[in-house]
Amino acid sequence: MTGFSPSTIRRLKKLTQVPCVWEGDRRTLLSPVVSEEFELPAGECILWVDGSEGVIRSMEVIGSVQGREAMVRTLIQAMEHPQGGNKRARPQKILVRDREVQFYLRGILQGLDIVVDYSPELPLIDQIFQSFGEVMESYVPPLPPKYAEDLTKKAYKIWEMAPWEFVHPNKIISIEINKWDIEKLYVSIMGGADYTLLFYRSAESLTRFRTDFYHCYEESEDESLESAFLQQDCLFLTFDPIDEDDQDMETEDEDIGYLPSSEIEPDFGTIHPLEGLNSILYEEEAQIMYVALESVIRFLRDHKRPLSQKDFPVITRRYRISVPDCDQGNQNVSVNICTMPELYSQLYEIESAHLVEVEDDFDQIEQLRYDLIPEGCLLSIGTIPWNSLISLPPNIRHLGGHKIKAKCDTIPIVLVQTSRAKANTIIKNIRDAGDITGICFSTVDSHQDGKKVDLSILQTQNENLFLITEFSHEDENYIASHKRWKRACHLNGGHCGLVITKGLSNNRGNPGIDDIMAFFDGKCITPQELSIRFSEI
Repeated sequence: MTGFSPSTIRRLKKLTQVPCVWEGDRRTLLSPVVSEEFELPAGECILWVDGSEGVIRSMEVIGSVQGREAMVRTLIQAMEHPQGGNKRARPQKILVRDREVQFYLRGILQGLDIVVDYSPELPLIDQIFQSFGEVMESYVPPLPPKYAEDLTKKAYKIWEMAPWEFVHPNKIISIEINKWDIEKLYVSIMGGADYTLLFYRSAESLTRFRTDFYHCYEESEDESLESAFLQQDCLFLTFDPIDEDDQDMETEDEDIGYLPSSEIEPDFGTIHPLEGLNSILYEEEAQIMYVALESVIRFLRDHKRPLSQKDFPVITRRYRISVPDCDQGNQNVSVNICTMPELYSQLYEIESAHLVEVEDDFDQIEQLRYDLIPEGCLLSIGTIPWNSLISLPPNIRHLGGHKIKAKCDTIPIVLVQTSRAKANTIIKNIRDAGDITGICFSTVDSHQDGKKVDLSILQTQNENLFLITEFSHEDENYIASHKRWKRACHLNGGHCGLVITKGLSNNRGNPGIDDIMAFFDGKCITPQELSIRFSEI
């Protein structure tokens, strides 16, 4: 049996010993305990309380596989770091209701002058756990337990499919269910800052919200915007980063689309004009959500290519979906899914009508220029090791006064490979413009074939905007590289770079460090930060 070290015993004996009796116990919480005062997950709860004062000294929820050592760790916390602002202290006596724990603690605590006794009942702890039980009885989980796993799996499937990369928010899909008092759902897939699927119970609710949203946006009426938001009648699935307290997240609007599913948490809920926002799905709502998600997954899988086009054709499919764990066993639900071209046109008109005034703001910005990168250059995105950049001569590194905080081994870059002469021209033009401010990727529709492309845009210090190149969304290698690129930007505090290299003849497509003629540091910029809106090219 492992005991305390002599130094630990000396440290603990310096604590004032108070003439109090503490109770300690370990009990199982089958469900989370959520109240106004605290929130505990399900698991094994260890509790140490001061029976004389009637206060909790320490409380911790652990896994069931942890041994009796956890009881000791929590007791030490109760002595040295008590909860609720209680004073540090060493009890004169402790009571436990487990004989094995009693004998174990006697051996561990010898030398601390603490009496360890057995008691079949622990009144204060019994009272506390009874109150836990009352809280658990009133606790409503975010998802019904029998649907939680299935819904979560389908949500992660949606995240992996990333439909916002090929379906415009105005391309509405209807799901005819005719069950659970739902005739149809109208699905809007949102990307950008908010990765969300909205399942409207009526087309009227959808169009009314879009109209109110653009009106409030123009007038900058935050309160009216909140009111419009709460007037929606829909179910929703949204995605958030698991670690919302990440210090690296500089703004609430930072794009999270690059994150893997392991770092994303799906959240479900409903919005109703009379009920407000509710982050809980009850059983019928969970069944509806299950059918809706499975319908969307199948439809996107079967029709990804036509949904990616600029035009929005009429597509109709019928699916038979088995809903598990219903009271009558698995239920088979037949659904009809179809695209809504007329609604697409209506939403486009709403959007266009409200964005006419916004276009006047673009006059303050220089037109997108195409004369920075000459024809014949090879362009790509990727990363470069920081060590390689540090080894470059100072006259090649153009940091533009930015303070770089490296948080990973590499920095994301846009790489331009060309001839020495053309490289010198590019470098001179950028230096004349005051170096670069940053690089932006803006998704647009090609007017030629309607396919989505990303414009990589360079902003210089004099606020000129230069097109670097276009990347097709049909290039799977680019999509994967761009996700890694955005993640590297995040890890580097929003920094990226532009690398100009020579060696187009000798090292075509594979330039080395010796081929680098310039590195320009900038920020990863969003289209919103540039205040630009390219709908198509």
